[in-house]
Amino acid sequence: MATAPLPGTSRRAAADEVTLTVKVDGTPHTFRPTEMTARLVGDLRRATGMGVNGLMQLAIGDDPDIDILAAIVWMARRQAGEAVTYETVADSITYDSDLEPVDEVADEDPDSPPL
Repeated sequence: MATAPLPGTSRRAAADEVTLTVKVDGTPHTFRPTEMTARLVGDLRRATGMGVNGLMQLAIGDDPDIDILAAIVWMARRQAGEAVTYETVADSITYDSDLEPVDEVADEDPDSPPL
């Protein structure tokens, strides 16, 4: 079942605010949920058993495991045009990998004063 956006916001406007970046061995990979196509969502669901909402919930939770981070990196790389499989990405990430989730918010105004 899909979740409705907050009153007064569209689903796209709410999703536009979020990107997820994961650095793997110093290389950043940024996942943009609003840039997901139906094909990418289907590929994600077939490979991991979850859709974008499920992936986002697990990714922003406390201490996501490496399979979740691998899915984020995989989708980021696919969005960047790489023809890479989930298995290839997942096989390249281990608990010994230098993994750094980076919190990002899109559409942030760099000229606005801090809160």
